[in-house]
Amino acid sequence: MPTPSSANRSAKNKAMEIVDLMPGARNCVNGYCAIQPDERVLLWLDGSDTVGPAVVNALVKAIDETGAPLSVLRTKAPIFRYGERLSPVEEGAISNANVLMHVFDLENAASVDNADIYRCMWEHELRVTSVIATTPRIMTSDWAHYPPELHYYMWIKSARLLCETEAHLTDDLGTDLRMKLFPWPKGDPFSSSWASVDKKAKVHRPAGTWEFFPGGTIALCPQAVEGTLVFELLEGFAGYLSEPIRLTIKDHWVTKVEGGTEAKWLKERMRRYNNGSYFCEFAWGINPRSPLQEGLKVKAPDSLLFRRAGSFHCAVGLWPGMGVPSPFHWDGGGLKPTLTLGKKTVIDRGYFTMLDDPDVRELASKYGNPEEFLSYES
Repeated sequence: MPTPSSANRSAKNKAMEIVDLMPGARNCVNGYCAIQPDERVLLWLDGSDTVGPAVVNALVKAIDETGAPLSVLRTKAPIFRYGERLSPVEEGAISNANVLMHVFDLENAASVDNADIYRCMWEHELRVTSVIATTPRIMTSDWAHYPPELHYYMWIKSARLLCETEAHLTDDLGTDLRMKLFPWPKGDPFSSSWASVDKKAKVHRPAGTWEFFPGGTIALCPQAVEGTLVFELLEGFAGYLSEPIRLTIKDHWVTKVEGGTEAKWLKERMRRYNNGSYFCEFAWGINPRSPLQEGLKVKAPDSLLFRRAGSFHCAVGLWPGMGVPSPFHWDGGGLKPTLTLGKKTVIDRGYFTMLDDPDVRELASKYGNPEEFLSYES
């Protein structure tokens, strides 16, 4: 039985932990989610023991500070990558919200890969944030404290490169992939259909948008794709694969899967689901503070590692609203690619070249030493 003094110490430690978590939680709620006092917020939890209770408490406190009405939903969430459907209770709660924040096990964090979630975003004037800072370690990291203005500046500046350009992805493992990309709308480099940043560095996100927190990825469905793709990392497996997976892609479709045990696992999943072998996504990471070692520990590289600046990932199956219908979505990728868009080298053997951009460094200096924001976290 705890003594009064030990109980007091425990309570004090919990209070200190919440204090430590609040900067990251407020950055999520105010910066990346951009919650307003008149918006209805739904915090959706899956009851996973991988999500730190202190993280949830910090998020609730940060939402309460905005004055926005908060509802909390706790269910056994559908497995989004396998096309599982929302229950009537879940959809009812979601349809009554302006802002959905969910905090799930990292292996089920990418709800955007599910047709039901995507439909709700458009039918119910909803924007979604998937909180992948599920542990105190991540919520107190430089990544969770990253200035939203700097994040979105690099995001929008990257997106502006996607103007009907040809993309070429290579790496030392044998990747040699050529893609034609759909054009991104031209315009103000500080705004897009996804988010805008005003002169006071405040982020505005419209309905129909989805974002990870902490963030850091440009993702798209190519117009055309052909070549060889090699995965050294795969969703569902922690760390580097025992043997890289080699995919041959012709006219958007994976025609051959080669490799070891993990390759056989992926090939079986692709066969199991309708259109599971359709190449649906190409993406690259833009945030250098995504922690490498932390990401290698979990079976969810899509949530942590693939936000890291200079990484890439690709997926097969569903891209909602484009490509072909499928209940399936699965990601794999690598950490040291070279990516060229037209004649511009965007990634050079795993180094995101925008980190050297004078405009990016000037903006970073607004928040302190640029190296603190633009150097890589190990």
